Amino acid sequence: MFSDTLNSALIGAGVTVGVAVVGGLSAYAAANRVRRRKIYGDAFRAAMSWVELYYRVRRRSTEPGADDAIRQRFHTAQEEINFYVGWIGSESRWMCRSYGTLVTAIKTATETHIQTAWDQPAQMKTFEPQQIVTSEAQERFLRDVRAHLAWWQIPKLLILWRNRIGQGTK
Repeated sequence: MFSDTLNSALIGAGVTVGVAVVGGLSAYAAANRVRRRKIYGDAFRAAMSWVELYYRVRRRSTEPGADDAIRQRFHTAQEEINFYVGWIGSESRWMCRSYGTLVTAIKTATETHIQTAWDQPAQMKTFEPQQIVTSEAQERFLRDVRAHLAWWQIPKLLILWRNRIGQGTK
């Protein structure tokens, strides 16, 4: 009789501990997912800020020091991108490659536009906004983010495949 009571108590305690462990691991995984989502969102914002720099150059003021302020914004944007390359690289080298592909696509798409804007006089009244298209690179990175945040492992394997060495930007 004593043995049955002890067994019941041990089983109850074991189930309670098991439920607590599973709950704790689930909470940890959920918090980790939220943290990663924030990192990737902030990194995406930092990369997309490079497109906005083109518009800043086009709308720059003719006042002294205006060009210096824009150059400082370029510097700050590059610092943020470098920061997220390192931070994402500490999370996953495959996601780092995906982010690098996004940044390269954005800089390639904006390079000519930014150079042309710098070569033209400040505050041109005939400013025609250029549509800088980086949607394919954006979608690729966001697809990788969704896969990396997935609970299942198979989508994560697709990230490895899409961002393998020698893959390029395809």
